Amino acid sequence: MMKKIKKILITIFAFSMILQSIAIAQKENVLNIYNAYPNLNEMTLQEFSNAAVKYLGLGYVEPCENAFVEESVDEDILRLVSLKCLFGYDDGTVRPNEVLGVTRASVILARINNVLKDTEEDNSKFVFMPTDVNPKMQNADFWTSRIPNANEVLLSKEKITEINKGISNTKETYMYHLDNFPETIDGKKIKEELANFKTPTGMYYQGKEPDERFWNNIRANIKGSKNGANTKVKYGIITTHTLMKQFPFEEMISDDPADPEWDDCAITGLNINEPVLTYITTKDNKFTYVKGRVSEGWVKSDCIATCKDKEEWKKALNPEQFLIVTCDRLTLEPNAVNTEISKKTVNIGTKLELVTDYDGSEMIMNRIPYSNYIVKFPMRSERGEYYTTLVPVPKNRGVNVGYLDFTRANIIKLAFNCLGDHYGWGGMLESMDCSEFALCVYECMGINLPRNTTWQAQVPYGVTKFDGVTDEEKSAILDNVNTGAIIQFKGHEMIYLGKVDGKYYTINSVSSIKEIDGKKRVRSVLVNSLDTLRTNGNTWFKDLNTVIDIAK
Repeated sequence: MMKKIKKILITIFAFSMILQSIAIAQKENVLNIYNAYPNLNEMTLQEFSNAAVKYLGLGYVEPCENAFVEESVDEDILRLVSLKCLFGYDDGTVRPNEVLGVTRASVILARINNVLKDTEEDNSKFVFMPTDVNPKMQNADFWTSRIPNANEVLLSKEKITEINKGISNTKETYMYHLDNFPETIDGKKIKEELANFKTPTGMYYQGKEPDERFWNNIRANIKGSKNGANTKVKYGIITTHTLMKQFPFEEMISDDPADPEWDDCAITGLNINEPVLTYITTKDNKFTYVKGRVSEGWVKSDCIATCKDKEEWKKALNPEQFLIVTCDRLTLEPNAVNTEISKKTVNIGTKLELVTDYDGSEMIMNRIPYSNYIVKFPMRSERGEYYTTLVPVPKNRGVNVGYLDFTRANIIKLAFNCLGDHYGWGGMLESMDCSEFALCVYECMGINLPRNTTWQAQVPYGVTKFDGVTDEEKSAILDNVNTGAIIQFKGHEMIYLGKVDGKYYTINSVSSIKEIDGKKRVRSVLVNSLDTLRTNGNTWFKDLNTVIDIAK
C-alpha cells in the first residue's frame, strides 16, 4: 500500500514539475503524451523519445551523429540529444531499452519545453507570421503528429482510378477528355468567336485603362489567324511551365492601376509535360489557343511541342514508370552542354517519364550521372516538333518514383513544401492560387481535381455543404473533418490542418486578408486560423460553407 502511495506522490510531483516549467501554449502538448500513453511510467527511453517527437512536432529536428557506444541508436533519441534535452551516461551509452520512469521523463519534457520556448522566441524575431500562429505550426510534423494513423493508405491505386473517372465524368466539374475530341475543327468559326469579345472594363495595363485600339489590336491578331474552316487539331505537349490566358497578350493586365503584379487575364498554370489540343494560332504566331485537361485558353506557342500523331501523344502521357515532382519547384542542374535545359524550373505535380534501363555506358549531358534518376524530358525543336532528351535528376531533389500514397501525412507534407511561396492568381508568376494549390498537392498522389473552387465542390465524393448552420453546428462538423481535407467559403479554399487551443487552422495560398488596420496584400502560401478576417469583415469560420474530403 505504501509503495502505491509513494508512486502516486511521485507522479503528482512530476506533473507539478511539468506544469510549473512549461509555457501555457505547451501544456496541451505535454499532457497529450500522458493521455495517449498511460503507461508512461513503464516506457523505455526509445518509446518515450518516439512519443515526445510525435506529440511535440520535433520530426523536423536533425538527429545528431551517433557518438554513443551502441551501434544502433533510435533516430528520435538522437533528435533529443541534438536539442541537448537528453544526455548519455558516463560510460558512453544512452541505453535505449532502459525504462525511464515518470520522474526522468518529466525532467526531459521540461528541457524540451524550454528549448521550444527559446526557439519560438528566436524564430519570432525573423519569421513573419499571423499573430495566432507560432513557429512550431510552420512545420508539417507538428500537424502530422496529431493525426491518428497518419500514414495509413486511405485510397488504393484502383480506387483512385475509379474516383478520377467519376470526377471527370461529372459534367459540373468541367474536366476535358482530350482524346475524345474531334480531330478537325472549324478554325474560321472559332477565331471569329474568340475575336468577338466584349471590351473589358476595370482592367489596367501599365497603370492605365487600355483604349479601344489596344483591344482591337488583339482582335485583329486573332482574326488574322491562317486557320481555315477545316483545321486539323494538333496534339501538343507543354515543354516549359507557362500560363494559359484569356487573351493572347503576354504582359499583365491588372484589375488595379496601382498593382503591377496581378494578371486578371490569367486562367491557369500549365506544367511541363501537360497534354493539350492545339486549335488556332494568332496572326503573329506567338499564341496558340489550346484545350487542356481542366481549362482552355491562349498559351505562348513556343511553350508547346507538337507530336507527330495521336499515338505518340498518348504514349507520352502514360509512361509505365515516372517521377512525380513533390517539391514546390525543382531546378534542374546547371549545364553548359544543353543550355536550354540548364537551371530549368519544374513545378510541383509535374510527371516525367523515368528511364529504367540506363546502364552507365554513355554520358548524359556530359557526365555519368551517379546518384541521379534519368528522365525523358520533353523538348520542342526549332520547327515546333516534340522530342525528348535524357536529363539527370539528383536523388536528393523533391521527387518520387510514381505517385505518393494517398495518406493524411502526405497531403500535409506536400502542402508544407510550398509554405511561403508567392500566391499566383490563375497561375500568374509561375505560382498557384488557392484552388491550383490544392489541385497540385492532390495531383502528387494521383487524384485529378477540377481547376476552380466551384468545380471542385461538385466532385461526387466526400462533399459536405453547410450553408445556414449555426456556429455550434459548424464547429461540430469541423471537429469531425479529417486533416488534409479541402474546406471552402465562396471564392476561396484551404487545406485543413487541425484544431489547437480551440482554433481551427489551415494552410492555403491566399491573396489578401483583413486585419484591424485594414486590408493586407499577403499573397503567400501560409498557415492561419479560421479566426482570420475576410475583406468583407467576416471571419473565415463564419463564411465557411463546404468540406471536400475525397477519402471519407
